[in-house]
This record gives sequence, C-alpha cells and structure tokens, in this order.
Amino acid sequence: MNDQIGSYFQTKKGLRQLFNIAVDMLAIIIAIAKEDGQVKGVVLVEEGLSILQFPDDTIIFLDHDIDKAKNIKLLLCVFEQLSSLKINFHKSEIFFFGQAKQHELMYSSLFGCKLGSYPFRYVGIPMHFRKLSNNDWKIIEDRIEKRLSGWKGNLLSIGGRLVLINSILSSLPMFMLSFFRSQKESLENFSTIYQDFSGKTTNIRKSTN
Repeated sequence: MNDQIGSYFQTKKGLRQLFNIAVDMLAIIIAIAKEDGQVKGVVLVEEGLSILQFPDDTIIFLDHDIDKAKNIKLLLCVFEQLSSLKINFHKSEIFFFGQAKQHELMYSSLFGCKLGSYPFRYVGIPMHFRKLSNNDWKIIEDRIEKRLSGWKGNLLSIGGRLVLINSILSSLPMFMLSFFRSQKESLENFSTIYQDFSGKTTNIRKSTN
C-alpha cells in the first residue's frame, strides 16, 4: 500500500474498498488470459466481451469451448487463493444459448452452478438473448400501479396529478427504455395508466358541479 510492499492480510468485514480492488484483479486476470488466447468471450463489442462487474454481481461471458471453459474455472480457483475471497459457485447460475445448450449439463457440472432460465435480472434489467416480450415489461406496469396504490389521487388537483406523472411515474420505465425498445402494447398500457390517473380529477369535478 502507498507504493510499499507490506505483509499479507486477510480481508474482513468493512473493507469494501479493498474488496473492490480485489475483484478488479479478476477482470485483469481474465483480460490477460484473453490476450494470451486462453479464454474467449462473446462478440458483442469489437474486441469481445468476457466480464461485466457490478458491486455484488459478476457476469462472465464465454464462447462455446469446453477447453477454454476449463481455463476460466482454473482462473476463478486461482483468484480465490490469491484474494482469500470465496466464490459461491453453488449460488451462481449458468445460462446458455445457441449450440452450447446441447452441453449445458457438462458446463453446469464443470462450474458447479445451477442452470438459469431467461430472462434473468442484472442491475434491475431483465436480460435475454431475444427481444423482450410484453410479459417482461409487465414488471414495470406492476411497479407503476404499486406506486399509484399509495397515492390519494382524488385529493389532488389536475395540476398535482400531472406533476406526479411527469416527475415520478414517467421516470419508472425510463431506465429500461434507455436499454431496450418497448413493445407497442406496453407503451399503450403505460399511457392508459397515466390517463386513468390524470382523468379521475376531471370526473370528480364534473360530479361536484
């Protein structure tokens, strides 16, 4: 530390920054192995994609190659020894598409991971190798309706309702919309929910005149 080589120490609770440094080393190790041809990611970007990391989640991408998969497993075991961090293989999931689906049991046995199903969620976003369906967008509709259930909309003016729609409700689907193109039906459902919420005030006003 501070440009000085010190004695080894064991990571414990509260050392979140040191944990981040340690997991950064995993990405470096995999990058070196990829340059050496020992592992191969998937061609989603120009140089291939091998790993994505978020504070408590890591996704490793592999091309269908059992020998390179064995190399990845070896690198993960080496990382455990070097960092004193434990990888919970039994809590992790492994996903397949294309020809690799024919060998899913072999890969699952190699890594000791359970088979996952699509779509899976990563940083709150449903991930799939195909276009998301209306059912995949249903979670956003449910989130909007859950937020509405806690509001006493009949006590708000039209202006108050519009402020809530523009500042809160409209922002709920924006995170997913920044990554995926929504189905037409889902956009219509969002619009219907907003119109129903903003239109109630008009009906109340008509009933009181």
